[in-house]
Amino acid sequence: MWLASIEALAQAEHSADLRRYLAGGQAEGRRGLAAILSGVDEDAVDDAAARTLGGVQMALLSGLMTQWLTDPDQAPTGADVVAGLRALARIVGPGRS
Repeated sequence: MWLASIEALAQAEHSADLRRYLAGGQAEGRRGLAAILSGVDEDAVDDAAARTLGGVQMALLSGLMTQWLTDPDQAPTGADVVAGLRALARIVGPGRS
């Protein structure tokens, strides 16, 4: 399914209809991810939470997906992702945004 997603993204460069379809799916995915992470129904997720929380989670998933498809032996594990996020949080830290 991951590989099919990457192939669809490549094809979307040549099809406005496919691009619109995928964009709609991504919007639904961001809202759904934000809902899961927040523990609320999708209807309760506002646009800002979908764009930020859902969008960042989707970015993490798609980045992990491309790394795993390219080199599954070197792709980050769940523990690696957590450690990386903690390291980023320390770098950014309170008051640095």
